[in-house]
Amino acid sequence: MHSPTYRRLSILLLLTLFSAGLIPSALAQTDISLSLSELNIESFPKVSLFAQVTDDRGYRILGLTSDNFRILEENAEASDIEVVETTVGSSIVFALNTNFGLRIRDTLGYSRFDLTRQVLLDWWRRPEFNRVGVDDLSLIAIDGTLQSHSRAAVDLATALDHHMPTFPDEETGYEFLFQALDFTADRPPNNGMPSYLVFFTALSTPPEDTTVMNIITRAQSNETAIFPVLLGEEDVLDQPEAVILNQIAEETGGQVILFNDDEGLDQLLDLIISQRTQYSLSYTSQIIDSGPHEIKVQLIIDDTEAASAVRNFVLEIQPPEITLLQPPREIFRSSDDLSTPLDEIQPTSIDLEFAKTFPDGFPRELTLSQLLVDGVVVYQSEAPPYERLVWDLRPLLQSEEHTIQVFIVDSFGQESASDIHRVQLEVELPPRGLVAIRPALGSLLLALGVLLVGTIMAAILLTYGQRPLKTAEAEPQGASVTAYRRASLRRDLPDEPAEAFLHPMGPYTTTGESIPLIGTDIFIGSDPSLTAVPLEDPSVDRMHARLIRHVDGSYLLKDQGSVAGTWVNYEEVPKEGLLLSDGDRIHFGRAFFQFIRSNTPSRRIIHVIKLESKGETPLEPEENNTRDR
Repeated sequence: MHSPTYRRLSILLLLTLFSAGLIPSALAQTDISLSLSELNIESFPKVSLFAQVTDDRGYRILGLTSDNFRILEENAEASDIEVVETTVGSSIVFALNTNFGLRIRDTLGYSRFDLTRQVLLDWWRRPEFNRVGVDDLSLIAIDGTLQSHSRAAVDLATALDHHMPTFPDEETGYEFLFQALDFTADRPPNNGMPSYLVFFTALSTPPEDTTVMNIITRAQSNETAIFPVLLGEEDVLDQPEAVILNQIAEETGGQVILFNDDEGLDQLLDLIISQRTQYSLSYTSQIIDSGPHEIKVQLIIDDTEAASAVRNFVLEIQPPEITLLQPPREIFRSSDDLSTPLDEIQPTSIDLEFAKTFPDGFPRELTLSQLLVDGVVVYQSEAPPYERLVWDLRPLLQSEEHTIQVFIVDSFGQESASDIHRVQLEVELPPRGLVAIRPALGSLLLALGVLLVGTIMAAILLTYGQRPLKTAEAEPQGASVTAYRRASLRRDLPDEPAEAFLHPMGPYTTTGESIPLIGTDIFIGSDPSLTAVPLEDPSVDRMHARLIRHVDGSYLLKDQGSVAGTWVNYEEVPKEGLLLSDGDRIHFGRAFFQFIRSNTPSRRIIHVIKLESKGETPLEPEENNTRDR
């Protein structure tokens, strides 16, 4: 143990070094002090923080607006700053150094601890301080913790009223102060809540094991202002031992207060209450990159300016995760209505929805969403609602498997895609040909039978009505008899030499053989009951087009009002029709043919024979009695 004389010399030496500037001095006081709380980036890109603005006495400056603040983010000025005065409360640790120094009594018999307890009870009973849930309060003494992080002053008052200190003789003041800072290291319940440590103590000798700079460094890291309250005679502030407490107070943003029984702690109480309300600053960040970043705040009040220290924060931005909600496994498209167009077979579309999550914890808006089918974008949204996508099924007329996937871009430029889902599409086209009329086939056959019988009877009657009377000069045996046939839209192709052919060319031409043109009109379509050669393709109408044979042997192609149209050499056939030439390429919807001429047919000769009179010989045919047919 060192003698009292040695300790006093040590204090004088510290005082001399401090006065000479060899020990770091307190921050120079300015007219305005500006300090910032930790940044709140939970709602990034919305960033918020609290600014503590005080005058040279430590009291909060009132009435500031957004015009008084500038926020510099990576040295770029932020816009749309919002400033709101918000009640955040205070975090206060009351530390009572209840060693032998507080056991000393005055002339009235009251110990320094009794005076401390009374002034604190009076403090906690004041209406403006006794607000439950506003402040975070802790009370500790040399003997142990009396209350830890209570939200009501009445809890501290009850604990202190029943506390009986032991007043140990050990000199533990500065070590106890260092330990009391443990309570300020805990995260306060409210962001922006200022932190104070009110240290009640008698004058203590300088520390030996716990250095002053350790106390100052820890208090600064916890952003805690230390207010030592000295209990002693009026000249106690002039003692060399008070120099260390002054340094601690000034370096941490507090001040030393000499306890006065008459005035109490009204000045300290008013200062702490004024800091319950802080300026809440918020703005929208323009940062979109991961990594460390920094901001600082500048304050301008009339001609006075102040700047805060730089605040650092780290961003870890990750792409969002996309999940398709209940994607279909199978889709069935079918219709029994023959009049339904193929592109109106239900369903014509499917609504798909997806959910997005942000593993980085920063919810944000999307700027683009796309639906990909088989790797091709079929739907895109550049405005809300992004989560609803539509799959158009109208172009899909075949049963096959498809893949679907969602791709998005968020406001940070992060891209993401969902898992690929497989969907089986089944398409049942409306029935065609005889299949379409199968339900009414019985009635149709009965009607055709009646019509056939009537036609035969009419033909017989006409034949007998036109037969000439028998004469001695009967017609030679084997003479031709006029045949009467029923008219029909469908004509079977007779076995005659063809003048031209429609040769199949494309993959959608179901017939594998060329269609011969033998000098008669022919209908092209998909209905076997209306056409000689039906084309089984969804793009071909029941009666799609007509080929008209002219007298000169040419063929005129006319469309019959089909949906997909009739095309020659990739140009649509006009309404009045188009004469075909050898080699023309013809499309009936998707069915692809080529018009090919055969060798020039031999000219047909019509012989004119004069009817012979009875007993006359027949005339021989002459060359000048013929004409082209």
